[in-house]
Amino acid sequence: MKWPSIFLLLLCLAATLPARAQDDLAWASGSWFNPNRNYEGFVVQVLPDNIAVVTWFTYPPEGEEGEQAWMIGTGRTEGERIIVDEMLRPVGATFGPDFDPDDVSREPWGTLEITFADCNTALAEYQGPQAFGSGSTDLVRLTAIDDVECDASTVPDPDRIIAGRSGLWYDPNHDGEGWMIEVLTEGTVLVYWFTYDDQGRQVWLIGQARAFGKTLWIEDMLITRGTRFGDAFNSEDVELIPWGDFGFLFEDCRNARMRYASWDQRFGEGTLVPKRLAFLAGTECVEQAPAAAPLSAGSWRFAADMGVAVTETASAAAGDYAYTAGGHGHYDRLSRFDLAANSWQNMPPMPGARHHPIMTSDGERIYVAGGYSQRYGAEVAHDNFWRFDPALDSWEDLSPLPQSRAAGDAVFMHGKIWIVGGEGQGGSMLAYDVMTGEWSLFPSDVRALRDHMQAVAFENEIWWIGGRTDSSTSNRVLIWNPVTREWREGPSLFYARSGFSAAVVQGQILVTAGERIDLMPAQLIPSLEVFAPGSDGWVQGPSPPILVHGTTGASVNGRLVITAGSDIAGSLSDNRATQIYEPAEN
Repeated sequence: MKWPSIFLLLLCLAATLPARAQDDLAWASGSWFNPNRNYEGFVVQVLPDNIAVVTWFTYPPEGEEGEQAWMIGTGRTEGERIIVDEMLRPVGATFGPDFDPDDVSREPWGTLEITFADCNTALAEYQGPQAFGSGSTDLVRLTAIDDVECDASTVPDPDRIIAGRSGLWYDPNHDGEGWMIEVLTEGTVLVYWFTYDDQGRQVWLIGQARAFGKTLWIEDMLITRGTRFGDAFNSEDVELIPWGDFGFLFEDCRNARMRYASWDQRFGEGTLVPKRLAFLAGTECVEQAPAAAPLSAGSWRFAADMGVAVTETASAAAGDYAYTAGGHGHYDRLSRFDLAANSWQNMPPMPGARHHPIMTSDGERIYVAGGYSQRYGAEVAHDNFWRFDPALDSWEDLSPLPQSRAAGDAVFMHGKIWIVGGEGQGGSMLAYDVMTGEWSLFPSDVRALRDHMQAVAFENEIWWIGGRTDSSTSNRVLIWNPVTREWREGPSLFYARSGFSAAVVQGQILVTAGERIDLMPAQLIPSLEVFAPGSDGWVQGPSPPILVHGTTGASVNGRLVITAGSDIAGSLSDNRATQIYEPAEN
């Protein structure tokens, strides 16, 4: 059987398979390896109708060029065995935009048989060409597909991640390379990419990350090198080399979009349009995950106040603490709130005084960008970019913003600080790579209102929420996907807001507070709005005890913390309160 016949067969199956079709060996799908031969193994994907696809990811024999090798074959299941009568070894195509399916040479390799002793152990026996020889290797299970148990009678849990995204995917314009995807427990997704280098030699990449919503983003795809096939194999010689970013957007059960960006110049960056080749036996794919119960039935409480009235400030969480930086009445100060101790602490002051700063955290360190320094009169946005390290208790000057900003927001996602919205130069979304220290610019959406908005990183996407211009306030939500690099409309808020608080708490977006200064008189905005994964729209919850504007929110240990802010719309006030929203247990 030649390679085109394999893919034609799989395409036919993809078009006709029933939901959750069964096979007695459905539980065998997953990755298998010999613990004494780490960094090589077998990807087994059992399809309905007693069909299985097996890929062996390994290394070339001694004396052969290249650093990696892989063989693939479609076989049949018989009892506790998978029998592949012809494994193939494709070579010859060039990675990237110059890929030509006609360049792929599908070289017959040999035979493979895997016998499963039980759910977790197996024996692989092979006969290959002279350079590879023949032999056998004991295997143990490395991974299992979520919700596909050894007991074939298991009923899928609708509240679990969609295991039906598992399977074989490829871009029809790149026939001869593709991805084997495994959805594991807790939403973790393991991806193998079987492809070629710039010289037509075989390459395989591996990476895993959690999938949120429909978007998977792997920051650290890996490539290996250093050993040879068979008796020459030594796992201690294997090098795991960071390769780059990999993004996969599951548009539905059969179609996806993919983006990659490698640090290896042989591969560069680009996009592909994957299609599903086949579903795995025992899995079911649905277009939309069930909606989570919204965190809208919680309650508010007061905590220790800051000791100073502050507004037009910014907050972010790092570790178990909420940090608040700058603002009117708090210009060069950084304050830290300890939720457990219910106390505030003054930290080393910022390198400069700012109000309307932009702030976020990478989970450990605090970043403050831009802001205004003028306390009265005309306001001019700045391009400063500072980082505070709590472990060192000190500030560091970083490369300045490519465009000055104030009254915007920032999020941390995929190893980058993203500066979103705000007043100042230009209107691009700015991305700072925390590893390289380099800035990149991405287009914003012209529909978005620029300042006093909020942004959150949610389900591997950036949400631009609300905001205002001099003449209007918005309830609009726009969502940016890193795979497509496009903006789309999101679910509108109940209330138009500016100068409000937003944060992701327990995996849900919470929005509260804010004002409208385009109304006469200016008004503070009531209510809490909650967006849960899988929902069609926002759900309202209780308003904070004190309505405020000019303060952003921080998510700390599953709670929303709001620091001070003004309780007079369009003006300053003497409010010093710390308000905490405690979601009820679902």
